[in-house]
Formats: sequence, structure tokens, C-alpha cells
Amino acid sequence: MSGFKTPKAIVFGPIPKTSTGKIQKFLLRNLVDSAKAISA
Repeated sequence: MSGFKTPKAIVFGPIPKTSTGKIQKFLLRNLVDSAKAISA
């Protein structure tokens, strides 16, 4: 696998979902942004 395709980090935890079961992508983006701020 190419270097640019490998994940930079893997975060384990609950996935936020709506009442209908869809994944709330905007909350996942916020989690990733906050994780970058902590590690940087």
C-alpha cells in the first residue's frame, strides 16, 4: 500500500449515529479536528 494511502492515526470509540441509524459525519469531522489540536 502506498504511503499516502495509509491512515495517519486510528481512533477507537463509539460512532455517533442519528435516531434512524445514520452516521453523523459532521460530528466525526469535529472529533478528528479536536484530536489533531491535542496531538499538535
